[in-house]
Amino acid sequence: MQPKQDKPGPGAVAVLDAVIALVAEDEAEDGTSTPDQARWARGVAQAVAIRVAELRRQLTPVRPVIKRAAPVGSQIRALDRVGLLTRLEALRQGEQVRYAHQDLTGLSDDDLRRMLAILETPTEG
Repeated sequence: MQPKQDKPGPGAVAVLDAVIALVAEDEAEDGTSTPDQARWARGVAQAVAIRVAELRRQLTPVRPVIKRAAPVGSQIRALDRVGLLTRLEALRQGEQVRYAHQDLTGLSDDDLRRMLAILETPTEG
């Protein structure tokens, strides 16, 4: 007859993980780092930054699509500030136009003209 081998129970790994986590947390709060550890940490941070930059480059198109701004027509250019605000408010009262600016007083007349031109440009589809 062979003797039974002692194997950790299923909860032993969880207990050990909890102990390691507590010791690591205590060390992080109260411990000091050596110059070697600081160099290692800087190296890891640099390696992570390099990898993130690689991933960003992979996701960035070589020639990004530049969407041209909607042309501002002569009718919109002829409007004064009150006319621009009135027309924007009329569009906002409709069901299909929403814009993020709650206070349009911070926008220039040119900004309002561009905004109005974009809102009045027919959309595709």
